[in-house]
Formats: sequence, structure tokens, C-alpha cells
Amino acid sequence: MLGQLIKHEFRATARRMLPALGVLALLGLLANLSFRILDSGFGGTPLRILLVLFIIAFFIGMIVAWVMALVMMISRFYRNLLGDEGYLMFTLPTNTHALIWSKLIVSTVWFIATALLIFLLMMLTGANLARMNGEDLAGIFHSMGEGLEFLRTLGVTNGSLILLGLEFVAAVVVTSLTTCLQFYAAMGLGQMSDNHKGLWSVLAFVGLSFAFQFLGTTVFAGLTGTDTMNVVIANLEELMQTAPGIVRAINAGIGSTMLLELIHGVILYLITSLTLSKKLNLA
Repeated sequence: MLGQLIKHEFRATARRMLPALGVLALLGLLANLSFRILDSGFGGTPLRILLVLFIIAFFIGMIVAWVMALVMMISRFYRNLLGDEGYLMFTLPTNTHALIWSKLIVSTVWFIATALLIFLLMMLTGANLARMNGEDLAGIFHSMGEGLEFLRTLGVTNGSLILLGLEFVAAVVVTSLTTCLQFYAAMGLGQMSDNHKGLWSVLAFVGLSFAFQFLGTTVFAGLTGTDTMNVVIANLEELMQTAPGIVRAINAGIGSTMLLELIHGVILYLITSLTLSKKLNLA
């Protein structure tokens, strides 16, 4: 049933996200073409004004794409599970976890797709601004390969570099999931109210954000100066003396951060699932 829910969710969201990403890609190509024409000095003042407008529209489009992905994530969860459609969704032969995960997975995919498209368009823009051609780009990749080879000569293994890449990808996914759950948990808590559910959802979001920040600050302050923290700092200082140690320290840092983010996400997920399963008020 989860697969069917995900398929339905992709179909519903693609009607908005695919055209939006397509328009963003078109604006990115027009902006990059505008940079090249402006750099060449071709055309008169009216054309140059039009080209500048294309560039401005591209940068505005990147912001709009992010906002649209965020709004879509919030609105789909609210309308499907907390609005009038919730009566139908909760009668389906599935459980609350499948409903939540279908929203989480699809929203995360759109977040990552939007981020990748923006990254590629910005790379293209940077290449145009730097007046790079095919040979320049090939030289960059060649330099990257030489850099990796140099790291290997210093003792950095392929396994540690692969682990670093996998950790980075996992951290992006976990962060996206936690971001969604922050909104889901707040909306679930707000839905428990009989009146002003939107206002209570906003207050719940602010309260959850403050609570987790306060908890994190308190825990960090409690560890500062302790024997455990001193041992960790000493180990990090020792690791930072060599290239393999630096990579291991980065791996440990990303892993520790991701673990904390996972704990954060689990708490938010429990709040979301419990409010939807036990305390849901669709009236």
C-alpha cells in the first residue's frame, strides 16, 4: 500500500513541481545566454535591459522554486491528512505510518531534485561568468583527480572518501526528512485544538524549534569542560595531525551530527504519528 500511496503522491505533486522546475531550467538557460551576450557587448540598450531582466528572473525563480517545494510539502500534508480529505485517507486499508512516509519520501525527493537543479544551473552560471570553455572544465576535473591522487599518497584510502560521500548524501536525506517532520509534528499538535488550528500549529512549530535548540544548548553546555569532552577534544587534536586523521575526523563529525539529527527526527516522527493516530481532530 505504501508504494501505491507514493505513486499517487508523485502524480499529484508532479503536476505542479515538474512545470515549476522546467520553468526554472528555462530561466537558467536564458540567464546564462544573457550573461554571454552581455559579455560580448552585442545589442543595444533595450536588448541589454531585457537580458538583465532574464538574469533577475532566474535568481527570483530559484527562491520561488524552494518556496514552492516547501509550500507543497505543507499543503499536501494538511489537505490530505488534516483537512476534508483526511476523512477519506484514514479510511484506506493502510496505517498511519504509511500515510506519513508517503508524504515524507515524496517531499524529500522534490527537495533534493530542486537542490540538484539549482546547483547545476549555478555551476553553469559560474562557468559562464568565469568565461570557461570545455577545456577549462576538463582541466578542473583533471585537477580534482590529481587532488584525490595526492590524498592517496598521504594515506587517505578510497574507502574513507567513499564513506565521506555516503555520509554527506545520508545527511542531506536525514535533514530533509527532519525538516518535513518539524512541520508535520507542529500541524499535528495544532490539529488537537478545537479552534484556531492554524495559529496553534504556528505556535507549536515555534515551540518545538525553541525546545530542541534549548535542549541542544543545554546538553552541549553540560558536556563542556567534562572529562568526556576533554577526551574527545584530545582525540580530535591527535587526528588532525595527519591527512587520514582529518578525513576520519570529518567522518566522525558528520556521523555525530547525523545521529543527533536522527534522534531529533525520531522524536518529531513519534509526535506526528501519535497525534494522527490518537488525538486527531478533523472537526
